[in-house]
Amino acid sequence: MRATLPAGRSAASAETPLPPSSAHDTAHLGAELAVLALVLAAYFAARWPFSELPLMRDEGEYAQMGQALRQGLLPYRDIYNQKPPVVFAIFAALQAIAGEGLLALRLATTVWAAAATTLTWIVARRLFGPVGALGTALVMVELLFDLAGVFHSASTELFMLLWVAAALACWYPRNRRGWPALAAAGVFAALACQTKQTGIALVGFLCLERVWAWLTRREPGEPLRQVAADLGNVLTAFAIANAAIVAPFVLTGTWQDYVTCVWTNNFAYVGHRHQAIGPFEQIRTVAIYLVNYSAGTWIAGLLGCLSTLLAARGRAGGLWLLGVLTLVFCGVAGEWYVQYYIPLIIPLALGCGCFFAWAGRITLDPKAPIAARLGAVALLLAATAGPLYKQWPTLADVSRAVYRADQSQPFDESLQVGRYLAEHTQPGEPILVVGSDPEIYFYAQRLPATRMVITYPACGPYPHSANLRDELLAGFDRPDLRYVVLVNYPGALSEFPELIPQILEPTLKRLASEYQRSFAVHDRHQPALMLEVYRRRATAGRGTEPPGDPPR
Repeated sequence: MRATLPAGRSAASAETPLPPSSAHDTAHLGAELAVLALVLAAYFAARWPFSELPLMRDEGEYAQMGQALRQGLLPYRDIYNQKPPVVFAIFAALQAIAGEGLLALRLATTVWAAAATTLTWIVARRLFGPVGALGTALVMVELLFDLAGVFHSASTELFMLLWVAAALACWYPRNRRGWPALAAAGVFAALACQTKQTGIALVGFLCLERVWAWLTRREPGEPLRQVAADLGNVLTAFAIANAAIVAPFVLTGTWQDYVTCVWTNNFAYVGHRHQAIGPFEQIRTVAIYLVNYSAGTWIAGLLGCLSTLLAARGRAGGLWLLGVLTLVFCGVAGEWYVQYYIPLIIPLALGCGCFFAWAGRITLDPKAPIAARLGAVALLLAATAGPLYKQWPTLADVSRAVYRADQSQPFDESLQVGRYLAEHTQPGEPILVVGSDPEIYFYAQRLPATRMVITYPACGPYPHSANLRDELLAGFDRPDLRYVVLVNYPGALSEFPELIPQILEPTLKRLASEYQRSFAVHDRHQPALMLEVYRRRATAGRGTEPPGDPPR
């Protein structure tokens, strides 16, 4: 039954009834929470074998930036990065609370993902009832492990999920959606945007969903001015929260560095990708790489999400907008990297929740034909079995999964080099890493000799690359620099192999004339040098000491 609006009341502030399957139904809430706890426990158990996996490249960026924040350095001015600042603050807080160990970080990210799952379960229960909520939670932990279980478990996109889930919980409250809920949703949208640029999709959803509700006459007779007032609440809170996040950069006079790194240079970075790969090729690559055996889950999620368009006047009638906008903004990144598509987990999980609610009604209906009930069960299995089948080899053979995570990448080797540098340098002493593995700075707990802790933006076809490359190479001129790390993996130097000589040749020249190799780590999977540590000769350039092994 539709709620009747008193005079002067709007849909935003009116009490909206829940679905019959969950309205005022708390008799089985304890059992539902117990099942949710089992689902989350299974997720923790699946993640535990990888709880001390070395940091991967992007994770190293955030960990090193969090460490630098705690040492008094400022993002963008003191250390170059193209990610928004919220994730750096998250890592700094985690390190302050739980320390800098790998176990603490991995457990914290698992708890973070579990919190996002719980909030999404709450949203699904309000929209689709207990069966839909169970399906949402189950699919969400499956996709979390599928897309961020071993790889990218501490990516910006994973951290963004909590803000998305929290905004949806405010947008779909149990009873009333007054201005506090609208404002809170706007704040969480700002946090999402300042965690990853693609989080802008969330505020777009909030605005378009509100307009869609008015266009579809979800509450007949609602005045347009109320829609404008609600949008004003959301956008005002969004603007204030963004201003609060950017305020430290304004107060320290570094706001231009923030804008240049996070927005200007990042847009140039993404824009070049779109010149190199067509949209149809990107869609094909993503479909093959991501979906694979999980096709049933993705199809069920997308169809369930889009099905809300057919029930436009229902409470979840605008949920399809979340799926469409998220998919569009994930594609805007211009690359097939798995982590870019982690934000789709929530709309896919909610879509599967809608699908579960529909199939569950048929399955549990004693009057339904047996063929229909068996068909619904088969569809439920098709929607959930894919990720389990796809990831079963990972769960069955952890050592092989760890091998795949580290294969031909300097992640495990970075940990060894970081420990070596920590033992051979003094606190506060700068080091220089020529490559894009800032986790070495994090492990060594040493400051970078230059703002450029990654070489990707300095070794690319971008307008800003030449200046950033000069910044990086200027680190060699510091008189207090004693140790330089050369990453011998081409993929760590540049995404464009033909441009690697721009940075490698001047680096090798300086190493040959002023440094000698003091430590090296081979790739543990194949006979090749992965990382080399060079120490400046005491009388560099005078030729009085043995030159050591030449750079390779």
